[in-house]
Amino acid sequence: MARSVLAKLVEDIASGRFAETTLLPSEAELSRRFEVSRTALREAMRHLVALGLIEPRTRAGTVVLPRSRWNRLDPMILAAELRLAPTPEVADQLFEAVFFLMPKAASLAAERASAGEVAALEQALAVARTPAEQRQALVAFHAALFQATGNWVFRQFSSLIDTALAESFQLAEGEEAAFERNAKWLRAILEAIRLRRPDEARAAMKKLVGLRRADLAGATRFRVPKADGKAARSGALPKREQR
Repeated sequence: MARSVLAKLVEDIASGRFAETTLLPSEAELSRRFEVSRTALREAMRHLVALGLIEPRTRAGTVVLPRSRWNRLDPMILAAELRLAPTPEVADQLFEAVFFLMPKAASLAAERASAGEVAALEQALAVARTPAEQRQALVAFHAALFQATGNWVFRQFSSLIDTALAESFQLAEGEEAAFERNAKWLRAILEAIRLRRPDEARAAMKKLVGLRRADLAGATRFRVPKADGKAARSGALPKREQR
């Protein structure tokens, strides 16, 4: 119950329904609104404090903190921002970082992946038939890839990658065709990892990143960064290639 209330409160804050620097409604009002006990509400509020979304203030109430204070890499916050308020600033900078990391992750996986981790990559692509399965395959493949880097920092990013890719399907269009276009590069990455060829894995991932950026550039709700760091208009392809 507390988890459900937490998700609703995160969405209300991320969407601006409870605006930054304003006070949240009282505990009694929130309990009535969400039809939960005060115990469940208080547990959810503790999580919001830990996420940097709110701050209780003596004799003033509970204030919604500025966005700069939020833990925006938390999957719940990130998903809510992309789903409910996908501004160019949020999406551009997120995918700029994600796409920067992916070629290096592929290279590291080619150097370090265990047999079991290679098998996990293979399994991710083995059953991608329907559109839903294809979306799941892309997310699962990249999650397995980051796990195969052997680097705990990259592994910590796996949930971020999961969220970013899953939500990107809501921003871009034509994902079924995109999967077919990109499938050969997924297979090339897998083969390079299997053969322990880091440079080939990195190059294939850069190709895949380029295709993904192009898919998102055409989305009506998304813009990607150009080489000068400014956001490109919808439909324009980015010229910068991630290194």
